[in-house]
Amino acid sequence: GEDEVFRRYIHDISCHGKTVFVPAYRNRLEEYSLPELEKLKSDGLVEFDKNQINVTKEGRNFIRNICHAFDLHMLKTKTTGGVPLYSKAI
Repeated sequence: GEDEVFRRYIHDISCHGKTVFVPAYRNRLEEYSLPELEKLKSDGLVEFDKNQINVTKEGRNFIRNICHAFDLHMLKTKTTGGVPLYSKAI
């Protein structure tokens, strides 16, 4: 499901510096992750398109920050103004 896919994104980015997006979860990606990724892209930390993301050389020092863009539990809490939750992303 959704949690497994986003956990895989985090794992792939942490271990390999890149991941390929699953089309079935594009809506969630666009709603939660892409706004965060746009900020990281403007800082030169990632490069991405609709299919994949790659961490830049500069971005390797900010893997945790990049992985946060795929932490749906944290992002959903942030967007709803709810009480912070601690995610089991990894």
